Amino acid sequence: MEEPRTNEKHLIRKSRTCSSRALKIEIPVDTLLSTVTLRGCLHVFGEELASHIGSPEMWDAILDVGQHILNLLKTTLVVHDDQIGILYETVADIYEKREEWSTAAEKLTAIPLESGQSSFSNDYRLHIYLRIAALYLEEGDPYRAETFTTRATVLVTETQDAQLKLKFKVQNARVMDAQCNFEGACRRYLELSYIIPDEEARQMALTQAVNCAVLSPAGKARSRHLASLYKDERTRHLPSSDLLASMYFGRIVRKPELSLFASQLEQHQRALTSDNIPLLDRAVLQHNVLAANEIYHNISFEELGLLLEVSSEKAEEIVAQLMTEDRLQGTIDQVEGRVYFANAGNSIAERDVRIAEICNHVNRISHLIHETTDTSF
Repeated sequence: MEEPRTNEKHLIRKSRTCSSRALKIEIPVDTLLSTVTLRGCLHVFGEELASHIGSPEMWDAILDVGQHILNLLKTTLVVHDDQIGILYETVADIYEKREEWSTAAEKLTAIPLESGQSSFSNDYRLHIYLRIAALYLEEGDPYRAETFTTRATVLVTETQDAQLKLKFKVQNARVMDAQCNFEGACRRYLELSYIIPDEEARQMALTQAVNCAVLSPAGKARSRHLASLYKDERTRHLPSSDLLASMYFGRIVRKPELSLFASQLEQHQRALTSDNIPLLDRAVLQHNVLAANEIYHNISFEELGLLLEVSSEKAEEIVAQLMTEDRLQGTIDQVEGRVYFANAGNSIAERDVRIAEICNHVNRISHLIHETTDTSF
């Protein structure tokens, strides 16, 4: 016996008229409808709900109806993955517009992406994981965001979607940045500054690369990043170009030079360290100690404190930390209150040797030019 056909749009339209009274809505999800009919009904229903997201006055009704339908679907024996995904995304869209980031992320997390019976494509799963990560970043929770970028890592190797690959790289850089892993974030932002199609977005990525390089812990890795960025012609037009040059050349950086740079930092980049020092101040203090290493063979902590504009005790603490982390070579004489730099003057001596070599080359070239000129006449 042929099953009677059901007008799916009529069912949806009838349900939508009761959208403000979700508890009275009864979408027919029982066995009276075929699986195909129910799937079509849910698909149209999801699209109808999504079409009203642009109307804030409808948000409460959409949330009530959407959540009610999702609850009803839990009682069905047949899985309707695509329709469930649309409904959860619609609900999450509204919470996102209300800037309820964590709630929006939780709604997307409820999509059964890892269920053994689910039929979601890898690209769809990747899309949802990246969206959840972005929402947790907005919430200020980079460690929960990292959980979903880690899940996305496996899927991104299998996708051919260039847009999803780019989104993954952006989220990965943002997570590292938010976790204060500035060295890793700098490397990824610099890569993004070359591959993002939009010019303005590339400029933002380059700016963030410079920010992260400056905020990175002093050491060889940071020096490499500073060198790469300073030699990049695009950084000449950034507001932070002067500070970048000072750090690249190992100059002592004074506080007045930091005001313009500090104003463009993100909120999390202005956070305080465990000893109640701003991240930027810590990075500059460490940089200045290494800059002093290039100038002095040894220096008292009292003089170093004056140079760093901190107390002698704080200067000794910074030096000790850098030595402990193997980012500075030298010895501390606590009796004299003095630090002896192991590499002091080495770089200056090397520069003197190179300058002498260049001068000798110039002299030889000049001599050859004169010989050639005399011979020609």
